[in-house]
Amino acid sequence: GSAASGSAASGAGAPVSGQAAGSPAPSVEVVSPTAEPSAPPTATRRLTVPGIGMTLRENPGDAARLTAYRVGTATYVRAPGSEEFTRSDIADAEPVLSPDGTMLALFTAGTITFVDVRKGGKFTVTPTVTVPGVLERPTWSRDGKRLLLTLSVPGEKPRPSGFVLVDPAARTAMLVDTDDEARGGESQFAWLPDGSGVAVGYETGTGNGLRLRDLAGRELRTLRWVGQSYGRRTFSPSGRLFVTFCPSGGSLCLWDRATGVRQASIALPSPDMSLLGWYDDAHLIVHDPDGKKTHRVIVLDTRGREQRVLAEIPAAEDTDDLLLYYTRS
Repeated sequence: GSAASGSAASGAGAPVSGQAAGSPAPSVEVVSPTAEPSAPPTATRRLTVPGIGMTLRENPGDAARLTAYRVGTATYVRAPGSEEFTRSDIADAEPVLSPDGTMLALFTAGTITFVDVRKGGKFTVTPTVTVPGVLERPTWSRDGKRLLLTLSVPGEKPRPSGFVLVDPAARTAMLVDTDDEARGGESQFAWLPDGSGVAVGYETGTGNGLRLRDLAGRELRTLRWVGQSYGRRTFSPSGRLFVTFCPSGGSLCLWDRATGVRQASIALPSPDMSLLGWYDDAHLIVHDPDGKKTHRVIVLDTRGREQRVLAEIPAAEDTDDLLLYYTRS
């Protein structure tokens, strides 16, 4: 067993092993989209930002926008409701803004610094993890009340072995120890849309699936046919869909969360493109590194068509240590 504490909370005991039966694969393979997705609004302004020669192309009505980015160890955070980015005094941090924009979590080396965006106060919570592993990838619940971290066992292929629930209001953290590291677990935990549990990818032996657990770590359901997990940004803004790397490879698959039926297969226009997250339920945010002089962040619709440019980055500055954080508007 293991425990974690931010101030006084202690965690679960022995690792939880789910006994839930795997869901049967749905008989319907593909459901074609019923309506043509409406395009995102055209960009009306261009913003240059500090620390890098990146230009943002935005519209005030955008469904998602860049709220923070990291260049090397420097973290830049957007001031609320503004076009200004300022460098954080906390270096090498992963910056995640709560869905309502009121709380910024800066995660670094196992400590989370919470900043009240409106009032400016800050405090830290440091989970105490008593089992081997590395904490990573903070992600907010949709109600903005809790932060989720993945505990991973390092190795040639890191394996998720549990998750930490951080409550900023109570300033506590609790580790839920799972057995995913021994049962093919891969990638990071994601919140279920209603906040009642988490999901994590796993290797099935013949492919990849998604395992759903409650907040005590008990297994609720497995979707063994859906392909490789996309980690913490798995679920769409409405929560109705989730995205994976298709079981057949080479494209992205969108699935109905309730039924597990595939809704769309999206062939990326280039094999070098990578998924950054959701713009809205009908569009994904994708990094396109194919330009010789300029790399781009673009919006693709569910049919793989480019709809909009969100950012342009000089190719020479688009390095592996540039990290972009988009938040729903």
